[in-house]
Formats: sequence, C-alpha cells, structure tokens
Amino acid sequence: ELNPSVGTITYSPYNHDVAIIVVQSGTHLLDRWVNQIGDVAADFKRAFHSKAPKIGAIALESDSDNTHSDSWIDFDDLYFAEQ
Repeated sequence: ELNPSVGTITYSPYNHDVAIIVVQSGTHLLDRWVNQIGDVAADFKRAFHSKAPKIGAIALESDSDNTHSDSWIDFDDLYFAEQ
C-alpha cells in the first residue's frame, strides 16, 4: 500500500518477532519537525496480543522499498521513560 493508514500493523516476513506500526503516513507533514509521542508497551500489546516483556531494542525506520517510492527521515532528541 502506497500510503498505509496510521495505526496499520504489518509483520516482518523475515522475523515473526518484528511488528511494523505506521505512526505517520503521507506527505502533509513534509519539511516539518513532528513531535511523536507513543506508548511502546501498548503498541506491543496491540501487535502481539500479550504484555510486553522487558524491552531490549526498538528500531525506528523509514521504509519505501515495497512501494518503489522514496522516503527519508531524520530522528532527533529521542526520549524513553518507564511508566
């Protein structure tokens, strides 16, 4: 899908432990810094239908290989806090 809906969850065909959750999509926020707040534990529960274990890694990506389009992203000032 060229512009998947925010909230869409897909799974890696290479690793069943990897869920890909769309948090932004489309071009309406191009050339702007965007603050994104998320709940990693809630996202895990929604993706895997179980309570999140102790988290060892989180990957952030911008991906367009399946849509044969271009994508780019710049991450800055990432903060994680226990709840």
